[in-house]
Amino acid sequence: VAGDHLQHVVEVVGDAAGQAADGFQLLRLAQLFFGGRACLHFVVHALLEVAGELAQGLLGDLALAFGE
Repeated sequence: VAGDHLQHVVEVVGDAAGQAADGFQLLRLAQLFFGGRACLHFVVHALLEVAGELAQGLLGDLALAFGE
């Protein structure tokens, strides 16, 4: 089992009546939630960085306009 730490193993098992298993869908929802949060963090960080640069540029222009 020590060598399995780099592998993602998913076992999907349906019931005897032939109905599909629900476990895989729940796993996908969890991946979307946690993966989405990481993506959201990246986007928010990038937007805040751009907003900070724009604010610095605007404040620099205002300082030049008022002669400081």
